[in-house]
Amino acid sequence: MKNDPVNELNPEQLSQVSRENLSDAIVQQIVHLISTNALKPGDRLPPERILCKTLGVGRTSVREALKPLLTMGILEGRGSAGTFVAQDGQFLEKTLEWGLKFNPKQVEDIIETRMMLETHSAYWAANRAAPGDLSDMKQSMDDMRDSINDVEAFRDADVKF
Repeated sequence: MKNDPVNELNPEQLSQVSRENLSDAIVQQIVHLISTNALKPGDRLPPERILCKTLGVGRTSVREALKPLLTMGILEGRGSAGTFVAQDGQFLEKTLEWGLKFNPKQVEDIIETRMMLETHSAYWAANRAAPGDLSDMKQSMDDMRDSINDVEAFRDADVKF
């Protein structure tokens, strides 16, 4: 994990944003940097003051942009240590959690989609797995089966799988 923001993000990768929808433009830039692996899970974002200077905006705009990214689990705040790109899997977990809280009717659609995607993913993962990986996959499946009535434990095992 990197801790030096100067080495993590080249200021040339960011550009100043227009005055309308400043926070949306900042969110788009950060999401773009994450999606192109310019920022990777565990990387620390530069401090607010550096982001403000680089983007040409005030602290309010930067804070407003970071809030939804923190809420969605794309970023994680670690107190005085700074703001970091969340580890793999946390974003998926938060996305599912929020989606199910706000629109429970989508549960069936999510299950169908996961069945399509995960069937093939599990097939390829099993074919390419080392013996220890197969053991971990089996343990996750056992944990899901054993926690069928415990939503949080089931979710944790499911995300691990």
